[in-house]
Amino acid sequence: AVTGRWVVVLSVSKLCMAFVALVLALAYAATGIWHQSKSAFCLSSYVFCWTLLLSLICESIAGLAFFRIYANAVECVGDTLVFSRVVHRWWTVLTAGTLGVGIGLGTAGATFVFDDPLDDFYPVLFLPFCYLGAAICQFIAGLAILSVDSYARAFFSSSEASKRTIEMQSRRGRA
Repeated sequence: AVTGRWVVVLSVSKLCMAFVALVLALAYAATGIWHQSKSAFCLSSYVFCWTLLLSLICESIAGLAFFRIYANAVECVGDTLVFSRVVHRWWTVLTAGTLGVGIGLGTAGATFVFDDPLDDFYPVLFLPFCYLGAAICQFIAGLAILSVDSYARAFFSSSEASKRTIEMQSRRGRA
């Protein structure tokens, strides 16, 4: 009830992200095999731009799913501090890190899609910064997942968890 359909949304967004990465890998492999062809290079560049833009959408949907899981937990329990009591600030870090990955990859794609060929800006030079930002955010999100798991396991193995569960159920019954 707390996670509802948002866990499915999160899973689908991550599966789509994996598919997008696979398409990009295949496009680069095809370019490596047929590197003599300018059309293969152009097609790979086109696929590259679209995979980055789709990555923005997938990661943003994942961030939205994390936020909705939090909102549902607050609504179910009736306590806005439910997550901070169990996992401290790590849930916010996880959500922000996931959104940051999408923004970094989406920005990389947007610099190519909306590049003006007549200006002095070269998107390829900006790409490492976008990837670096996305990588840092992904690293932060990964650390946050490990921390959330650690805090949640510690909480639910404690005697406080039983007391809190009874307290939460009694609040739901009164609502």
